[in-house]
Amino acid sequence: MNYLTNETFNLSLLWPVVILLSISAIIPVILSVLKAKFIPTLVIEILMGLIIASIPFTRNLFVQDHELLPLPEGLYIVGMGILLFLSGLDTDFSILKKDNIKQNKINISLLTTLFLTLVLLISFATSFIFWQHLTNKAVGIALLTIVFSSTFASIVVPLVNDEKLQNTLIGKIINSYATKAELLSIVALSILMLVVGMSKEQKPWFLLIVVIILVIVYFFSRYLKLAIFKRISDGIVHFGVRLTIALLLFLMIICEISGVEFILGAFLAGMVIKSARPSEGSIHKLETIGYGLFVPMFYVLVGIKIGLVMPFNNLIKLNNLLLILGLFITLILVKIPFIYLCKWFNFSTVLQTNLFVACTLIVSITAEEFGAFTSSFSNALIVASALTCIIPPILFDTTKRFGYSKKNKGESLILLNNDPQEE
Repeated sequence: MNYLTNETFNLSLLWPVVILLSISAIIPVILSVLKAKFIPTLVIEILMGLIIASIPFTRNLFVQDHELLPLPEGLYIVGMGILLFLSGLDTDFSILKKDNIKQNKINISLLTTLFLTLVLLISFATSFIFWQHLTNKAVGIALLTIVFSSTFASIVVPLVNDEKLQNTLIGKIINSYATKAELLSIVALSILMLVVGMSKEQKPWFLLIVVIILVIVYFFSRYLKLAIFKRISDGIVHFGVRLTIALLLFLMIICEISGVEFILGAFLAGMVIKSARPSEGSIHKLETIGYGLFVPMFYVLVGIKIGLVMPFNNLIKLNNLLLILGLFITLILVKIPFIYLCKWFNFSTVLQTNLFVACTLIVSITAEEFGAFTSSFSNALIVASALTCIIPPILFDTTKRFGYSKKNKGESLILLNNDPQEE
């Protein structure tokens, strides 16, 4: 047997991987050379995906019959799972607890919970505006409520951290809301999938396996750090990383079998791993694998999917443009309760915060699977959601006054640690 032959596998099938990795590697270099670091790489990655979908030659390497080929589709699913896992891993549990900040007399947890409740009510009422676009009225209203109120924490939290705002009051508020909104939307989608019966062969009792595994992982890693296990992990390079990735994929598969969204297992796995307090080295390795390899490819594939659901010739049609614009504005306006932050912050900060928490995408893509919308509306919702992930990050902190106190007339940031931050 000749092990160097490729009779059962054609290496040309790897062209999509080569293209995805090349794009992921080149984009940061181009942004650096052009000194356009204010543009998040994910924005260019999504736009590159749109370009790939618009060119017949490149599109044929990824797409067949308006669907992604098995290999790109697999990378898309794994990338989404790892992105949601990293989002759970970025969870700051302190902002999910009642935490009165005596300096400013603000209870962040209570404030963001109130915001989320109001946004949910507004989203529910606003959903009826699009009644004529729903093929299944009850499910459609529920889905739109979830989509409008959701926030893509996987984008928001890393951007807040990259801007060194995680220790500021406004950073804590954004992260707290984004984490709660994303968790609620994922759980709500999973419950709705079970109620609607998306999969005829769903096995909800498999969720018990997910819960048991997560509990075991939490207690074992946090309270039962056995010496023999430590010796094994110390003696094997990347042992913890390998085990974590295996656990992540296993939970995604179990969730899929149970009939709920696999992103639920991915997000919960990240939260449990984070709560078990892993070492900084382990977290860094996981983030390197995720953000350095799978997440960039995922965003490019998101752009390709958007290009498939709304080709340019359909995009420029007036009725589609108006629908996309209406949905985009709606996704921003339902977050109007954040205007209350004008009590403490300047208007520029409040406006940018509103744009920031309006970011959503994964929920919109997932909602399409329910078949509760007309085809044109579903496609427009995905494009509008993509715009919320592209435009707000570009506009973020364009005034360079983000987070400045209204009380101090923009002289200093309100910091939780009482340390002044230079402009």
